[in-house]
Amino acid sequence: MTTMYARIENGSVQQFPYSLRRLEMDNPNTSFPKPIKDSTLASFGVYKVADVAAPEVTDTQVAYHTGNIVQVDGQWQREWAIRDKTPEELAEDTRRKKDAIKKRRDEAMVAGTTVNGVTVATDDLSQQRITGAALAANIDNTTTVKWKLPDDTFVTLDATQIIGIAQGVRAHVQACFDREAELLAALEAGQSYDIDAGWPS
Repeated sequence: MTTMYARIENGSVQQFPYSLRRLEMDNPNTSFPKPIKDSTLASFGVYKVADVAAPEVTDTQVAYHTGNIVQVDGQWQREWAIRDKTPEELAEDTRRKKDAIKKRRDEAMVAGTTVNGVTVATDDLSQQRITGAALAANIDNTTTVKWKLPDDTFVTLDATQIIGIAQGVRAHVQACFDREAELLAALEAGQSYDIDAGWPS
């Protein structure tokens, strides 16, 4: 991190930011050692300026640098201030949070599930395939399929099992949408929530 400096006379800020290069230019007849000690800088009215951590704010506030520096406990530091977010900023925050919830829903939805002891992939293509198999099983109850599992092994499923898995996958997908709805309701109500909790597996 680049060290910041200010030129200060009698407690009054004359120039900020200030640089060691500027100090040398302002004093062409002075040979400064490398590095320049703080005591030497102070003799020329130059002081380090600390970039302190931002103050804590609520979700509806923003902390920002005022552009000024202040002296706190003998140390010069950049001044922070807090303001309320604008309606546009609040709307953008809400949009980002909604997008994050939707992304988390999609992650949970395609993470797979277990139905009647069978581990099933739940990505979009797998959902389409199990739906097609379930349609065939409904038309012909003697239907059997060799179903490929996420670990690349196969199991033979009869019509009843196929339909059961399709129902389980559908329930998994719906549970993901239900959890999304709960989180969006909490967001709308201004309540705290854990975006990673409560999803089906």
